[in-house]
Amino acid sequence: MERTLRRLKLAAIQAGGIARLPPAEQSFLEAMELRQRDPVAARERLQQWLTVFARPLPGEDAELARLTQLAEEEVAALANDRPENDDQRQEALQRRITWAARELSPAEQREFLQALRGLYDNKPWADAPLTDALQILDPSP
Repeated sequence: MERTLRRLKLAAIQAGGIARLPPAEQSFLEAMELRQRDPVAARERLQQWLTVFARPLPGEDAELARLTQLAEEEVAALANDRPENDDQRQEALQRRITWAARELSPAEQREFLQALRGLYDNKPWADAPLTDALQILDPSP
C-alpha cells in the first residue's frame, strides 16, 4: 500500500500536481490522503471510488486492478477501525467548553467559540460538543 502511494505521489509531482493524474489515480490518492484526518470520509470516498472504478473496462491495465484491491482492503480496515476514543475526545472537548463558559468573559467566549468551530467544524466526532458549545457560549437565537 505505502509503495503504491509513494509511486502515485511521485507521479503527481512529475505530472505537475495531483489534479493532472488520470481520474482513477487522482481520486484514489485523494481518498487515501483523507485516512489520517477523517477515516469516515476516507472510507466513504473509497466506497465511491470502488463503485466507479472496481469494474475495469476492456483494455484497462493491471494498475487499476491493483488499486481496486488496495481500496477494498482499506475499506475493510477502516470499517474495523472504529474510533474507540471518540468518547474521550468528546469529553475532553466538553470539559474545555465548560471551562470557557465558566471562566471567560462574553467577548472571550465568542472568540473561543469561533476558534473551536474553526478547529472542529469538519470533525464528525466533535458534532455533539460543538452543538453544546453553541448553546452554552452563544445562547442568542
